[in-house]
Amino acid sequence: MSTPTRTISCYLIGSDTLLAQCGEGLLEKGFEIRGVITASRRISDWAATKEIPTHATNEDYVAILQSDDFDYLFAITHLALIPDAAVETPRRLAVNFHDGPLPRYAGLNTPMWALLNGESEYAITWHEMTAGIDRGDILVQQPVSIATDETALSLNTKCFAAALESFPILLDQLTGSAVMRQPQNSDQRSYFGKFKRPSAASVLDWRSSATELDLVIRALNVGGYSNFLGSAKIWTGPHAAIVTDAAVEPGSQGSCGEILELSEQKIRIHCADSVLAISGIVRLDGRETSVAEFAALAGLNVGDILPEPN
Repeated sequence: MSTPTRTISCYLIGSDTLLAQCGEGLLEKGFEIRGVITASRRISDWAATKEIPTHATNEDYVAILQSDDFDYLFAITHLALIPDAAVETPRRLAVNFHDGPLPRYAGLNTPMWALLNGESEYAITWHEMTAGIDRGDILVQQPVSIATDETALSLNTKCFAAALESFPILLDQLTGSAVMRQPQNSDQRSYFGKFKRPSAASVLDWRSSATELDLVIRALNVGGYSNFLGSAKIWTGPHAAIVTDAAVEPGSQGSCGEILELSEQKIRIHCADSVLAISGIVRLDGRETSVAEFAALAGLNVGDILPEPN
């Protein structure tokens, strides 16, 4: 990649380590980072090592941007809405990283929704920020494959890797003679809003197939990271717990929701077509527990039939 003939200036806004990694790429490319807007201590510490000024997201950062004359604004892992007045501040372009393929997966939590929808292919998008949420022209889109055993955690990891892989392509455009814009097709747009949630508070419905329930568990498993969408749950009526790990096993005779086996390691539950063997459970308050401890707490026995979510 060629070095810019003149210093190109920018601001960054975001909260995850991807911002710092892209920031390193900008510095290597010769960009001048005038400031970083963040609520993350980790990002502030990184900026301090580079002697880059930082501003908190609860400050009036719009006024800070308006008081400067700079080329680009990069929003990378910033989940809150950026005011239009801030989007309009850069001389050249405001660019956003979106962890989904636009226009089909606009909005929030899109990797999780893609898994819930049974997608086998995915992508991340670098796009122009405009007044509409995730509506600006596509600048770079990088495909991401979805494995048959994908979880939300592993797909998010792939999305960040795709972002880092494609960021130099974006910078080549921004420092070259022309930016390759692709307008979005609004007819293909789907939007996943902040308050959209899976049905029944993500309680597992035993009338579904075991394969479908395994998909729900994997789609809502973000590991130890913050989960803004919901967690798959086993519900007994008076008790509930988060399910983190399960496997589909061959079917046997039984009613939907019937407990076929209880052991220290797993609960085997009959579903619409086969069996779901639950081996990982976490309490609703986030504390670890064992399958056996939850079964004892809930008073579960072989032959019990778990209720349907209402």
